Amino acid sequence: MADHQYVFYGMIIDTPDPLTLRIRKQHVCVVNKGKIKIIEPYAGRNLEEYQNFMFIRLSESQFICPGFVDLHCHAPQYRQAGSATEVPLLEWLRKFTFPNEARCSDLSYARDLYTKLVSRLLRNGTTTAQYFATIHLEATKILANICQEKGQRAYIGKVCADQNSPDFYIETTDEGVRNTEEFINYVHHMQKGRDVAGTNALIHSVITPRFIPTCSINLLSQLGQLAKKYDVHVQSHIAETADQVAFVHYLYPSIGDGRDVAIFRETGLLTNKAVFAHGVYLAENEVDEMVTCGSALASCPVANFLFSKGVTAIEHFTRRGLNVGLGTDIGGAYSSNMLPVV
Repeated sequence: MADHQYVFYGMIIDTPDPLTLRIRKQHVCVVNKGKIKIIEPYAGRNLEEYQNFMFIRLSESQFICPGFVDLHCHAPQYRQAGSATEVPLLEWLRKFTFPNEARCSDLSYARDLYTKLVSRLLRNGTTTAQYFATIHLEATKILANICQEKGQRAYIGKVCADQNSPDFYIETTDEGVRNTEEFINYVHHMQKGRDVAGTNALIHSVITPRFIPTCSINLLSQLGQLAKKYDVHVQSHIAETADQVAFVHYLYPSIGDGRDVAIFRETGLLTNKAVFAHGVYLAENEVDEMVTCGSALASCPVANFLFSKGVTAIEHFTRRGLNVGLGTDIGGAYSSNMLPVV
């Protein structure tokens, strides 16, 4: 599309501000070499100057909108989307998710899976995604390459986990830190990475401790140091389910009463480039602390309903100043499409 010229006629939907959904029917959208030139009512509009453009009339059920941003997507879970969601989170991880993600040690499998996922997301209109990959460095590089080749803006993290994971899907602390740093440098030196493309970078690396139960304090602290050293993004899960919250308290009761926010703060991961998923069980003071640090939240309504048995208090959080976005949470949710989430 970047090399072509189009006139679209039909419905245009956007959100000029967070509280406004704007629906414009019977409008024309003129696109010239990948850039929108005008969006105006069709009535009385003289289109003679665009007679050489390709004219596309949208059907009653079609619309044009800005690309979706999926803030929380587990790339290796694409094939298990919506499966076995009747069991508690920690059991779901142990029985289904960890074995499934471990398959990405096979690079042919990972390449096929990630190619299908990124292609599907782009067809769904998701032009930007923040991905959890797996603990496998080379497979995570493959995901970054695919996103670059297909032109999707992507924030990608090699997952880190050095405890409370099965023997077939775990890494040492040193491996997690070393491979994370290697992935950061790999992404920065890609054609569409930060060191080459600068502010036009398409592919970004993300520090990604899976969640606190699978990470030692030593690992979290060293990842916090990497986040500061390279000034990169951070992602993880936070206050997601009742069993996860209880497990964190059991593991680290002496750090902020065993709460996620306090532990991420203590280890240098509660930054102004951090996005944490879910937040269903956040306390008021924790929301305020995230606001102070500039961290944001990715609400995943479908997965929250299935696993957390609750909702993220989006309106309440935003009134307190917390930036909140949306995510599909493949495969804790059943669809890779952002429309059910919205």
